[in-house]
Amino acid sequence: MLRFEPNSSWIPPFQCVSVELGDWYLGPKFPQWLKLYHLDISYAGISDVKPTWFLNLSTPFEYANLSSNQLRG
Repeated sequence: MLRFEPNSSWIPPFQCVSVELGDWYLGPKFPQWLKLYHLDISYAGISDVKPTWFLNLSTPFEYANLSSNQLRG
């Protein structure tokens, strides 16, 4: 399993439209930098409340896989 552990306030120096990070450990907090159209963060070790920005996106995801995490809300 790969791990990616940036600071929780990290802002990437790039912009992605699609990213697949299934089976990567991104947790335990929900990554704030994930603002995409295509998202796969299944099995990412996230145990957190879904952030408000995730629920209030101006452009909804075309595809989102958040399975096998411990998300609340």
